[in-house]
Amino acid sequence: MSDKRVSGESSGECTQIFENQKEDLVQELPQLSHYIGKIHSGNSWTPNDRAQGETLETIKREINDALSDEKLIQKILSALFLSEIPKNKKFFEVLNDFRLCITSGEEMKTLATEILYSTLKGLEQDEVEKLLNSLPEADSFFLSLEYLPKLLSKYELRTTFATAWFLALLERIGNDLASSGFWDGLKSFCEYFPENALELTKSLNQEHPNQISISAFTLGILRAQDLKSDLQAEFNSQEEKFASSPMPQDREVYHRSWIQTAWSGKMSTSDFATISDRMSKGTTQERTQIFSIVCNILLNPKRSEDFFAYGIKWLLENLHSDLPAEIKYSVANFAERIGTDKTDTALNLLKLVLPIPSEHQGTWGRIEYFLVDLS
Repeated sequence: MSDKRVSGESSGECTQIFENQKEDLVQELPQLSHYIGKIHSGNSWTPNDRAQGETLETIKREINDALSDEKLIQKILSALFLSEIPKNKKFFEVLNDFRLCITSGEEMKTLATEILYSTLKGLEQDEVEKLLNSLPEADSFFLSLEYLPKLLSKYELRTTFATAWFLALLERIGNDLASSGFWDGLKSFCEYFPENALELTKSLNQEHPNQISISAFTLGILRAQDLKSDLQAEFNSQEEKFASSPMPQDREVYHRSWIQTAWSGKMSTSDFATISDRMSKGTTQERTQIFSIVCNILLNPKRSEDFFAYGIKWLLENLHSDLPAEIKYSVANFAERIGTDKTDTALNLLKLVLPIPSEHQGTWGRIEYFLVDLS
């Protein structure tokens, strides 16, 4: 455990301050209080020090008590940060140290999310945004992303801030696969604050791949919702601007947005036919992109058998060997993931994109996984 104390006090001074003010917390949440004391002591801990057995069961009961009483959340918050709440990455380091030193389970993730939510409610808007802007700098960045789905279902962000913040988070994520917290958080933002989400799509200029990714994801989630009539009309107008734009990056937003609509279970076979036909008649880039989009659409777990069969038929009729490397990778990844019960289909798809150069190791890696699954 690194030194994550938030003010200038030494570990001994932090411990003394905590001892002076912990009486109420000890009576109501004795085990959680014990672990907060460990945080302030400055002593290192290991996973072996986490709560187990009866102690863990007691802590789970204390967490349930805290989650049902905002005053207890406030007491935990005060005990964790003593003199003041830092508006920088130290906040997330302390919060995550507290979470992990007790248990890596869902209970502490839920409690930590409520502590963060309570913190934001108690701060001025500029302080909230300063604190959230420090998140990409935190050592425990990916762990903190896990709080976003629940947090962004309750806490409303200013659209201007949200636009820049989501981009900063996605830039920090880079190519790391541990990004589900981010996308689930953006999904919550879209579902619970659709007006703000629609404004976000209008404010992005699609000049960077991350802007396209966020706009496409947002548009697809919004399409799958039952919006109020006035907002639906506004959405329809924005969707048409993307679809009919002379700019290829705007049209890419529209086309890719159907992936999230499909994964929300709101894409019909008719929609599929319209989009595939549209892209097949588009630019060279669009005629290429359609294959990766179709593969992603067909991986959605809410697809019907008829929908899947229609999509497979389209792939079998349109795949060919002259596709670029990234599309062959998408096909190989799709073939590996559709399951051993569709072996013949997967093999037929792979045959259509052969040959695959030996240096394309990522594609061959997906094929190897597929073949291993068959054995």
